[in-house]
Amino acid sequence: MPSTPPTPSDTADQDAANDALLETVARARPDQLADAIADVHPAQLADLLEAMPPDRRVHVWSAADAEVRGETLTELHDEVLAGLAGAADPEHLAEAVAPLQPDELADLEPHLPPAALDAALARLDPQKRRRLEHVRRHPEDVAGGLMDVDAVTAHPRDTLAGTIERLREQRRRGEGPSEHLNSLFVVDDDHRLLGVVALADVVSYPPDARVESVMSPATGLPVDLPVREVIATFRDRDLLSAPVVSDDGLVLGRITVDDVMDAISEEAERSILAPAGLDEDKDLFAPLRTTLAHRGPWLLTNLAGAFLAAWVIGHFEDTIERLVALAVLMPVVASMGGVAGQQSLALIIRGLALNQVGRSNRWRLLRHEMANGAALGLLFAVLVAGVAHAWYGMADLTLIIGAALTANVFIGISLGTLYPIVLKRLNIDPALAGGMALTVTTDVLGFFSLLGLGTLLLL
Repeated sequence: MPSTPPTPSDTADQDAANDALLETVARARPDQLADAIADVHPAQLADLLEAMPPDRRVHVWSAADAEVRGETLTELHDEVLAGLAGAADPEHLAEAVAPLQPDELADLEPHLPPAALDAALARLDPQKRRRLEHVRRHPEDVAGGLMDVDAVTAHPRDTLAGTIERLREQRRRGEGPSEHLNSLFVVDDDHRLLGVVALADVVSYPPDARVESVMSPATGLPVDLPVREVIATFRDRDLLSAPVVSDDGLVLGRITVDDVMDAISEEAERSILAPAGLDEDKDLFAPLRTTLAHRGPWLLTNLAGAFLAAWVIGHFEDTIERLVALAVLMPVVASMGGVAGQQSLALIIRGLALNQVGRSNRWRLLRHEMANGAALGLLFAVLVAGVAHAWYGMADLTLIIGAALTANVFIGISLGTLYPIVLKRLNIDPALAGGMALTVTTDVLGFFSLLGLGTLLLL
């Protein structure tokens, strides 16, 4: 039976429960903290820590069990993680992070103080150290940085009974099998990928059957495949897990759907915050100096754009003084061009992220959006011109507002399509720079077209 999606009342109840938990933890005495967070999941504890002031975080985190403390660190955003790690006792920190999986430990490593990192590494057995070294070789924005090196493999000539017994033996030794295990990767004697066999098939086919008789073809993810393409592969193929392979086909590790969900969450946060000049790793309670460093340059850049628009308006002071109606209609022209452009901008950024926009179709798409811009500009120009005529009864003004709005909507949609393509070619994040560039352009050109036409035709 399909699950029922959460209703608004369910969401409200969950929000109320989270608020109540935050209030309870905030008011708890030091000797009450362990009981207050005893049943809290690491992800929820991470949310609680990020919602409270920095001076309180280390006390709440330290009250949790060691296993929960380590998992909580993996859920924190980088800036909060760095602050908490810097304030925590190094031995306490090492105790929490040492049991983590090598890929998780590698993600935390840049944010741990040297003393805590050294203490954590000293707790690792030689095998886990080697696995950590493998993960360290790859940046975090590619498949190699996302993978878990504990891939469970099988040989094609193994029997299913022998495979099951090997998994049991690994369990007895405390070595596995890996969490979220749904399949085994079939490899040859050189550890090259041959195929994949579902765990359900391993336990349901006759025990004496060979692995090669039940395995399916599999394509490994290249170790240097960008994370965005990893996400797209899992989405398009409905994968639960996938092998990561080297250039010559050797199985290096695996990526599971929970890894991909984490990457999707980070990407969603980035897409929300990037247009405001922020990133997903910022701390809600960051000190003023840090806030100025992160937000100041973005605000200064926007201020420069505002002054440019003001400079354009300043060249038409006489026109505005003699015809106040133009000043009243200026925001309409600028706003319509900006909003129309933002729609195209969002559409193209999404297309670029999904690999739907590329060299083969980008100019055809630009022509398509330009045609849309012309049609929408004319349509809304008629509407706005009619309103302007009803307000002021001036035929010349009606024509000017219609022409200026048509031009600015056309320009906004055209540049909203073009900017992301150009910015990506320049290796600049379109989500970060596209919105600001488009807003400045449509403001400046909208003001110039309206005031310029007004000066030329009415004065």
